[in-house]
Amino acid sequence: MFRPFLAFQTRAPDRDRQTDLGRRQAVLGVLGRQTAEIEREIAGLQRRMDEAYQRAASVLANSDEYGERSKADEAEISSFEASAEAARRRIVELKAQLELFSGLEAALKPDA
Repeated sequence: MFRPFLAFQTRAPDRDRQTDLGRRQAVLGVLGRQTAEIEREIAGLQRRMDEAYQRAASVLANSDEYGERSKADEAEISSFEASAEAARRRIVELKAQLELFSGLEAALKPDA
């Protein structure tokens, strides 16, 4: 029995565009949620970093001069400074992630 040759058929171009747009919008939604999460983390870290610097300054203001400061005061100041520095480094990492996400969002926009 003879079968007629059937040509490969694709979906309508409009349907392909809609599917592609839906995928891009899904990824953009994830990026938007993650961006908001990163921004909240940065805000929290910034508050803790500021607080650590303020506490270190308070201990400095209420302690003796540098050479006469107690070891406990020096340790407390160093601890606050280390905490603030760790927060600062994390903020730098998070801002790099924001830059990456921003570039991805730009590439995924429907007009891109």
